[in-house]
Amino acid sequence: MNHHRRFLIPFAFVFIILVSYGYIRWQTNAEILQSQLLFEKVNENIDLLQEIKETLSGKEISTQNLLSDITKKSNLEIHNSACEERSVTDIQGHSFQQDINALVKNCIVTGYQDGTFRPNNEINRAELAKIVMGSFFSSEELQSAMNYFQEQGSAYAGLPDVSLDQWYAPYIALGILEEIIKGYLGEYIIVNGIKDHPFKPGNPVTFGEAFKILLNAKIAVTDPDTREIIENEFFYATNDTTNYPSIPLDDWTRPYLLAGMSENLAYMFPSAFAQLRHTSITRAQFAHLAVNVMSY
Repeated sequence: MNHHRRFLIPFAFVFIILVSYGYIRWQTNAEILQSQLLFEKVNENIDLLQEIKETLSGKEISTQNLLSDITKKSNLEIHNSACEERSVTDIQGHSFQQDINALVKNCIVTGYQDGTFRPNNEINRAELAKIVMGSFFSSEELQSAMNYFQEQGSAYAGLPDVSLDQWYAPYIALGILEEIIKGYLGEYIIVNGIKDHPFKPGNPVTFGEAFKILLNAKIAVTDPDTREIIENEFFYATNDTTNYPSIPLDDWTRPYLLAGMSENLAYMFPSAFAQLRHTSITRAQFAHLAVNVMSY
């Protein structure tokens, strides 16, 4: 009996070593596989990011390429083939001529009745809502938003100064439901017994407001990979308290501007980007900003 025990002890010791070695090898292989999957994911994101960087690198690209890029990446539809033949008369030689043309030919923006675009005019909040919501969402979705408020017995499209009979009501209604558009949070008005934040549709749009609404719309409809990149950049920007000290930490535009600058979403005037945040944006500047965000 003692003889067998003498052999069992080293055998058990060897068995334990072999089991431990096998477990370590299994763990190591699992970690290697996990690392390989991680590297593959990283490489995919790097490729995606590189594609985005190239799109926003400021290289000369044709209006047709811009139009195609916007249509493919933003899931936009050309509402009328006649739009491809549209043009406006007063943008020749303008810095943002290609961006304006891409939006005009995709029925995203239109000129005035006299054929001009008036690129240096300010854009107001109602016009911006129409362009953004009409670009990212279908006419059926716009009508559905109107139906929602009508069924609630409301005469207003979610905000007390936007009645349902206004031409811009469908765009505001859908923007409210999708949490893309909001009223002025620091103010209240009462209209027909309704107290809420006003939208002020005739007010000029600031650069910060335009970028925030565009970014919210893009996040709402974009593909999961791009949405994750944008949301990650926004998360880091929200928690960034060190970069761009010229933008106060309590300025509501700060996280949006930092996210835009980090991914070049708002490539326009890099040296003056922070200073533009509370100034009115022109129709041409908005066209350029919209193309960058839509084609991201």
